[in-house]
Amino acid sequence: MRPFCHLTVEGADPRHLALDRLEALEELVRDLGAEAYPFFLRIAASLRGSLQPVACRSLLQELLSLTERMQAITVPCLLFRGRDGALLGGMYAPPSRSPQVVAPRGVIRIFPTPDGIRAVAAQLPPPVGFRSTEGLPSGHYECYFERIERRDDGYLGWRTKAMGGSGAPVALPGLHLPPATQWDFAHVHGKPAVARVDLATIPFAEAFADVLHGLRSACEDSLRLKMPLEYYRD
Repeated sequence: MRPFCHLTVEGADPRHLALDRLEALEELVRDLGAEAYPFFLRIAASLRGSLQPVACRSLLQELLSLTERMQAITVPCLLFRGRDGALLGGMYAPPSRSPQVVAPRGVIRIFPTPDGIRAVAAQLPPPVGFRSTEGLPSGHYECYFERIERRDDGYLGWRTKAMGGSGAPVALPGLHLPPATQWDFAHVHGKPAVARVDLATIPFAEAFADVLHGLRSACEDSLRLKMPLEYYRD
């Protein structure tokens, strides 16, 4: 079950922020300079707390400044497409401090990164093109791909130039695509048939639209109702 940070103001509808997206935004903010965004970081780093309306006004100014400073920033994203090329949904890069990637034995998992679609496998022998790299758990291997496609005999991946190889696609036996419930946005329900996975770079404001909108709306509710903004995590 995906954890959330909940924002509540008495007399207004509650707002719910996906915790992994909030933490990813926190990382970017800390890189910019934590001293400029104290109220945002209070919410992002605390299990529970509250902000008075005057603090919410300051938080709105922080969000405006943050959006302006991050205009040139992009975020890696997996795009999942159907057989007709229609966009089914997408998933953004997780926070870098997320737990170490571990794949169940015989499974390949994928993640978006600036260097390509990162595939991590726990298979021996490893799939073609996969390498053991520093930082991976024992028995795990990784490879980076430009795109992945579903064919009659399973998924194939086209490696990035940095990975080398002949340029021909390689088989990805055991590829496990994240379910739609784990995507950051989806235009379908249930278990859609994914025919292709692409990597894209999404503008900052779009990638964090849900988090930014939720924070702004909660602050505006606090100012309108003159009530404190309460926040807590699952």
